Amino acid sequence: MTIKKLLASIAVICAFSVDCNVFAGQMVNMRLLYDGKMHNYSAQAIHIKIDNVALETTDMPPIVLNDRTLVPVRAVSEALHAEVAWNQELKEVYIVKDENIVVIQVDNAKGTRNGTVFEMDVAAKIVNERTMIPLRAISEALGCDVQWDAGTRTASIFSKETAPPKDNSTSQNNGASQNNDTSSQNNGASSQGTGISVTNVTLPSANAEETYFIQANGEIAKYETVFVDDKRLVIDIYQAENKLASNIAVNNSPVVSGIRTAQHQVDKNIITRVVFDLKYAAKSNVVKESDTKSLRISFDTSEVPEENNSSTNTTIIADTLKNMSYDSAAQVLSLKKEKRLPIDSIQHTDNYLLKKYSITLPGDYEDDYGYGKYEINNSELNSIQVSTEQGQTKLVFDEKKIKAYTITEDEDYVYIHVQNPKQVYNKIVVLDAGHGGNDPGTSGNGLQEKKLTLQLAQKVYQKLEQNGTIKVYMTRVDDSRPANADRAAMANEIADVFISIHMNSADTPTVKNPLPNGTETLYKVHSTDVEGKLTSKMAATIMQRNVISRLGTNDRGLKHRDDLLVLNATKIPAIIVETVFLSNAGDALKISQENYQNEAAEAIYNAIVEMTNYRLR
Repeated sequence: MTIKKLLASIAVICAFSVDCNVFAGQMVNMRLLYDGKMHNYSAQAIHIKIDNVALETTDMPPIVLNDRTLVPVRAVSEALHAEVAWNQELKEVYIVKDENIVVIQVDNAKGTRNGTVFEMDVAAKIVNERTMIPLRAISEALGCDVQWDAGTRTASIFSKETAPPKDNSTSQNNGASQNNDTSSQNNGASSQGTGISVTNVTLPSANAEETYFIQANGEIAKYETVFVDDKRLVIDIYQAENKLASNIAVNNSPVVSGIRTAQHQVDKNIITRVVFDLKYAAKSNVVKESDTKSLRISFDTSEVPEENNSSTNTTIIADTLKNMSYDSAAQVLSLKKEKRLPIDSIQHTDNYLLKKYSITLPGDYEDDYGYGKYEINNSELNSIQVSTEQGQTKLVFDEKKIKAYTITEDEDYVYIHVQNPKQVYNKIVVLDAGHGGNDPGTSGNGLQEKKLTLQLAQKVYQKLEQNGTIKVYMTRVDDSRPANADRAAMANEIADVFISIHMNSADTPTVKNPLPNGTETLYKVHSTDVEGKLTSKMAATIMQRNVISRLGTNDRGLKHRDDLLVLNATKIPAIIVETVFLSNAGDALKISQENYQNEAAEAIYNAIVEMTNYRLR
């Protein structure tokens, strides 16, 4: 079978979309989605060179998981002039170079090369919708030589034709790991190039702040901190021999469950590694003391999780609060009427993206209700802050989830009901302006996707607000970048329909392949689709028809996509409308004009109105 025939037989071609935060300069700070969970990640950047040419990985950088460097398979393979394809059903990636065919399956530490099994240090993973494989697998799969420079944190990959001669006098690290697992504290190599010894870890005293000290017998010239996952903080001290116990017990700490140490050698660097095992994802700060011989590690204990969040008991913290009570079971705040309180004059302000909801009473009620923080701490609310400013008393609800509020009264009390928006509104749409913040999306002809999607979403939002029968929320209202997982979670929690607005792009055209233009709508069939109710495909059909009819763009049809997180993770009807191609000069010129944007917003609005005429729940 030829390579082209093999690739043609693979059903789904790699088209992974990214969900990461800033990774600029020498640090990578990201939220990583893998194994079904979000993880914080912070580490010094890793650089890749292929045949001495720096690899640009603009959407997903190399990362370290479980002490192994993982790299984006498509970017690295294509830079090595290999072809890559993806089988969604089997979760397998195919790498084809020359006459070699390599198959690597996600979450499987074994791969095959021309049918012969080889083993990897760790399994491939899907991280932020990118297939990431251990760096060692590149060597196994494509017959390349991999060298690691710890000083510059650079992995150099050489194809067979350009591989440099190996220096057998020095142990080479293959870049698949930030250590070579030589964890013996006295392995014979520890004295080579070692300037200091790490001699002590000082634990905090009882009832003191969560501050630890790592002490050496000389100046700590270089150290690195790596927040590997939510439950580990790793500190590497360079040119330092480990004189610590391998396990250090920590008792009665609200943050740290234990401390582990080891010694590794990477090239000529002797490294002492100190690992803090954490009880939860605590914020930490690591600084070198002025004596240069010790590191201070401080943990923030202000957000220690409650041992039991299911309790419905509430307490009033400030003694000035009075004449109010909160029923956690019914989710109702009761205000006793000490004087007239016209509920029709109460003002509502919903800052839902910050999970803050303000209720402003029509006058000064401080004598009636006092001031201070009413601690709730149940599954719905953190607290209620009561204050009076400029003659008006305000109640600010600090939410754990987006909520809606209704107010009723009887002769003696005013009742503020805290509810899921679906209990209050019959039709709810979450409107998503694609990309944002450090993720600009595509660009072309002087236009940037993230700006246009926000402009268009805001126009649609205004129309829906004026409609009055459809409640609308937005995933972002400024140049910020919510994680795709958070966008989907928001829709699942409160909405009936999820609409994500995007712009499209295509590669440079050829004579045989003119530059694409027009509109297409993406959707995914969900297991929750029920006959007689609106489905994602129905929503996509309605959107495509409305946009094509009003804008007259080229009809590129519906596209079923099961590789995009915002479609995969939603449990309600969800679509992505790719309005126009910014890479096409004609499309770009149109969407840059205010009148055309207004027409596009009207088309999307009309489509949403039509969708909500179907049964939603």
